[in-house]
Amino acid sequence: MPRTAAHYPHLFTPGRIGTLEIDNRILKSPQSTATSNADGTVTARTVEHYKRLGQGGVGLVMMEYSFIDSDASKAIHNQLGNAHREHTPGLGWVVDEVHATGARVGLQIAHGCCCGSSTTSGRRSPATSR
Repeated sequence: MPRTAAHYPHLFTPGRIGTLEIDNRILKSPQSTATSNADGTVTARTVEHYKRLGQGGVGLVMMEYSFIDSDASKAIHNQLGNAHREHTPGLGWVVDEVHATGARVGLQIAHGCCCGSSTTSGRRSPATSR
């Protein structure tokens, strides 16, 4: 038998994570979209993706994992960036559009570590041994 909202009475009630108040308890977990520009800056397609999640009723939209430096943390092509000032305006654009839907937004930060490579970063990855 399919489950309905009646089976989950708290799902559509407000929730809280620490001091962050959320309209409901629906959280979109982060996953890669690979919709950013090659340098990690946000594109209109990136903004539209996250905005639609908010419009669909998600209470907390977690944005995909973003690289935090250009030396070794970029793991895939067109990965969202959070390493340079050039990334800030686009991230702010996403936040503004998601907030306009009533949803909250968060950002997953990540370091590609062993997954980072010169093919994604354009730089030689550091290693413990050669």
